[in-house]
Amino acid sequence: PVVNSVTEEDGNIRLIYREFPILTPGSAFAARAALASRSQNLYEEYHNALMSAEDEIDEDLALEIAREVGLDIIKLTADMNDPKIVDHLRRSQDLAAAHEIEGTPSFWINGEIAVGAPSEAALKRELEKARAE
Repeated sequence: PVVNSVTEEDGNIRLIYREFPILTPGSAFAARAALASRSQNLYEEYHNALMSAEDEIDEDLALEIAREVGLDIIKLTADMNDPKIVDHLRRSQDLAAAHEIEGTPSFWINGEIAVGAPSEAALKRELEKARAE
């Protein structure tokens, strides 16, 4: 919610998501599903719904949320097996290792990395600092 709020209010932020499933086996499934949801143009809706879930994400809940946001489950599960998705996740792991990122969420703001969920004020300060440089 903080990222969405700051992004909407600012209007001049380039936000790029990288799936980095490190919490549970369910997060790996959900990451593959989120990447597959792009082919149905529902990535952001699905991503936000996953991030808003109060329960731990497992395969059943990831698919339930997919249905709720309007994803075609048969297409989604087929698309999840695309080798490009596995490659994307592997590249995310490589990027995280190269930059010593071990937690989520993590933010790369103008070349600086911050790990952890920031407050709205902290995120705005980091953006102001990056723009001043």
